[in-house]
Amino acid sequence: MSSIRVVSVVKIRVQKAGTSSYAVLPVIMIDGEGVLASHAQYLYQHKRKSITWLNDNARAVGLFLRYTINRHNDFEDPVSMFREFRDDLETGTIDLQGEDPTGLYWKARRSKNVETIIRYITQFSDWQYDKANRKAIENNEDVKAVLINPWRKATSAEKYVAYAAYHNRVSRAFLSYTFDGERAFKEADTTREVRVSNHDYFGTQDEDVYKFPDDRIWDLCEAFKLPGARPNSPIHERLNLRNVLITLLLHFGARRVSEPFHLYMCDIMRDPANQESALVKLHHPSNSPSPVNEDETRRDYLAKCGLRPRNDNINPKNYHSGFKNLALNDKGYTIVQWFPAHIGIYFMALWNLYVEHQRIPPKKGEPNHPFAFTNQYGQPASRRAYRDAHNNAVRAIGLVPKKKLGTTPHGHRHTALSNLKDAEVDPLVIKNVAAHRSVESQRVYQNKSNEEIREELEVKSKRLKAPAGAGQPLGLVAPDQAFDMFIDVDPLGLFLK
Repeated sequence: MSSIRVVSVVKIRVQKAGTSSYAVLPVIMIDGEGVLASHAQYLYQHKRKSITWLNDNARAVGLFLRYTINRHNDFEDPVSMFREFRDDLETGTIDLQGEDPTGLYWKARRSKNVETIIRYITQFSDWQYDKANRKAIENNEDVKAVLINPWRKATSAEKYVAYAAYHNRVSRAFLSYTFDGERAFKEADTTREVRVSNHDYFGTQDEDVYKFPDDRIWDLCEAFKLPGARPNSPIHERLNLRNVLITLLLHFGARRVSEPFHLYMCDIMRDPANQESALVKLHHPSNSPSPVNEDETRRDYLAKCGLRPRNDNINPKNYHSGFKNLALNDKGYTIVQWFPAHIGIYFMALWNLYVEHQRIPPKKGEPNHPFAFTNQYGQPASRRAYRDAHNNAVRAIGLVPKKKLGTTPHGHRHTALSNLKDAEVDPLVIKNVAAHRSVESQRVYQNKSNEEIREELEVKSKRLKAPAGAGQPLGLVAPDQAFDMFIDVDPLGLFLK
């Protein structure tokens, strides 16, 4: 057994040779040897992946590298070593007496985690093999690279398990008729040499998604209190309206927690179809047209402010906010659809109060950014700060912030989509509300106009057993008294202009 050298994962700036293009990536450092260059190149090619993917990939490859450095003399070939690596991940390396001849002292991992690690390493190995193979062909040399997890012919049992898994995916898919069963059966003929077969997954049976309790949403909003606020003060002197507005976008607009932080001031406006309600357009952070010049992108626009799109992975943590690939229209945005529909009225009222009384614009000398939500210094508000405020508000109303209780920010999206399902909203409308992407060739069958979506949501709002947003939230009144509500909360008459 070799002595263990330190293998660590650190974030550094990786720049492409001969260019100014760079990315901040989690690279693998080997004590005495420096950066594992091949993996740094691999991550650079995948720099558009999420930060979670990049970090998990680096940790997985780093784990195998440490294993390789420590035990490479114990095996005849790389495939045998990779198979043993899989086994050691599943069973751990510590014996019943607490000793570990490998010196690794690994505890046993659950199969789901092991499968993820094996997948990351296999993908990196395939990439290395393909790269070496192409180079050997170009130089007219023999291929010396080895796949650590090669393909082999599947046994009958493996083939039918793979085909059964395919049918399970089809049965759950919205567009099941687009799947190719014959092709899947042929692909099941092969499998990887090293795989995780003894699945011990918990939570594989159907169960309820983790939803924020609908009956506590207004209690939560009331808990976003400003320091020193008095109970009978006007709402803009009592509550942090930024956090309330973001929560409404999540809970009644089915948005992900990262998405509100990409909104510009100009993305929130009166709805032309209902001047009392808010129309919110969620654009792609970098590729959508600039709000001032359609020939430029939002990336170009932010560059003039000295900023990058917030989903760029090289951003600092207090500025970064992810963005999943949403189904956007040809103008590069999707519209937030309110459910129940009258929440758009509440949002518009609170938005005007926020802009008038609480939003702090960028200070002199700071980037003149366009973002809707700011912190106390006029800088773009951070997702982390909202998450912390949300956790504190959850505790303030006697709940525990925990994913499995639905009391994290993402639980609001689950509640919103569940409410749509409970109201028997058309699945195509739900897909539009959630902005889920679809198979490109089927898009013609899935699109509905914004007018059609709004009409159905207004009708189906009445089908909720306990209508979300009912009552008199935050001291506001019901939608049928909207005119009086605006007089109460809009003393400057912003809504009546």
